[in-house]
Amino acid sequence: GDETDGREAYSRYGQEAFKAVHAVGGQLLFAGRVNEVVIASKSQTAPQPWDDLAAMIYPDPTAILSMEQNPAYRKSLGQRDAGLKRTEVYASAAY
Repeated sequence: GDETDGREAYSRYGQEAFKAVHAVGGQLLFAGRVNEVVIASKSQTAPQPWDDLAAMIYPDPTAILSMEQNPAYRKSLGQRDAGLKRTEVYASAAY
């Protein structure tokens, strides 16, 4: 079905993405499936739960952008887009 095909496409992207992340000095902090929304956002009329989430650590803000220079990573972006209905990327800094 569509979900299985999407997971397979995203998995192919993920293999290249993890290589690119490691090449720029990044690492996976956490990845997992979302079981339920415990506290929904008050700013949305209907919560839009996520199926999965991942958190990465990069050595500096430019590292994630430099992945775009990696030809294998760039080529895999079509698999990412085929595998996802939506995606959001947030940047943060630890305190």
